[in-house]
Amino acid sequence: MTVPSEFEQRQDLQESEQRTAMNDEVTREVEGSQALLQGKLNEISVSVLQRGPVSAASQKSDTAGSRVRQLKESQKQLRARATELADEITRVTALCQDSLIEKFAGNKDLPDISKQLSSLPALQCELSLVTQAAAQIAQHLLPKAEIAEVRATADHSAAHANALRDVAAERLRRTNELIAGAAEHEGEIAYDPAKTISGVLLAQAKQLDLVAGNQRRIAQEREQNYERAQRSK
Repeated sequence: MTVPSEFEQRQDLQESEQRTAMNDEVTREVEGSQALLQGKLNEISVSVLQRGPVSAASQKSDTAGSRVRQLKESQKQLRARATELADEITRVTALCQDSLIEKFAGNKDLPDISKQLSSLPALQCELSLVTQAAAQIAQHLLPKAEIAEVRATADHSAAHANALRDVAAERLRRTNELIAGAAEHEGEIAYDPAKTISGVLLAQAKQLDLVAGNQRRIAQEREQNYERAQRSK
């Protein structure tokens, strides 16, 4: 077995270092290109979200989501108040019953319960109203608000997709014009639109269309469930 000479070893080391340096350079160029592409996509994404139809749809979606959160908070507070009222009614009822038992048993030294007796109807009325309000939210207002929220989110996704397609179409139009002009000097020039920024935008739009379609399906299913529940009453 021939042992490489010192010169050959140094030459192999230099070649290895050169290959490593070339690979590092290629990696930096690829990473730089990807960063540039992502930066451009981020810039386009910001501008698309600021477009009138997309911004308006976003605001409607935010409003619908806010309404759902408000109703859930109201429902939470009403349920808590109903628990408080039920406990207070139980306490006052027990106090009044005990006092009446002792009164008709002939005991004279009893606390005055007139205030508690007079408070019971008001407590019971408030409990009834609070319970009805919580039921109104659970059975009607919240389901409708959640359906509206899903539909508003779907509309936002669809508006976003349409805006991305518009941007992609305009970019492709300009690109095709540039390529047509360059082809007059250089001959036929081919490129893959799917690998361009426009191609990425179209892929994003397609994904958003799928999201919007799925959201509309969910909204329709929820509405049908709500209507069935109302008919069954």
